[in-house]
Amino acid sequence: MACYKPDNSPCYHVRFMFQGKMLRRSTKTTSVAIAKRLEAKWRNELLKKGMLDEREKISLYEAFDLYLASKKKTKSYKSLQHRIKLLKQYFSNVSIDALQQKDLEIFAYQRMSEGTKLNTVRIDIVAMRGVIKHIDKLGYHAPHIEEYPKVKVNNKRIRFLSLAEEQRLLQ
Repeated sequence: MACYKPDNSPCYHVRFMFQGKMLRRSTKTTSVAIAKRLEAKWRNELLKKGMLDEREKISLYEAFDLYLASKKKTKSYKSLQHRIKLLKQYFSNVSIDALQQKDLEIFAYQRMSEGTKLNTVRIDIVAMRGVIKHIDKLGYHAPHIEEYPKVKVNNKRIRFLSLAEEQRLLQ
């Protein structure tokens, strides 16, 4: 059902899926033939745009610097500076779209094998996710990462026995 005429409009509308999104648009015409031609034209334009992907590509280090500059007035700026410095040590300065999920998995594994606390590794991954989201928001070409590495952190508190409980247990 690509071309249809809504009950409340004299004009035909087109509706189709593109990259998992439902797109609807008015053709602003009362002719079915013209509406179908417009639909075909719009689909082709979207396909060309999607295949060419005209968004600018930047390096990973430039992405880090842009993200850091955007967070300059936040309370977590100093901590983020440290995170970015650390991320620059682990990742080479390649185009950001060359970054893959496996690179982040390897990074997380290396950090854990060095003896880094799990929560610190999780914060590093969150910082990397923030960089990628920020670059995408700015309109640069960003990598599509399905799932970021999950680091399970045990946040349960340890309960200590009171003196009375300890005495009762020892008797």
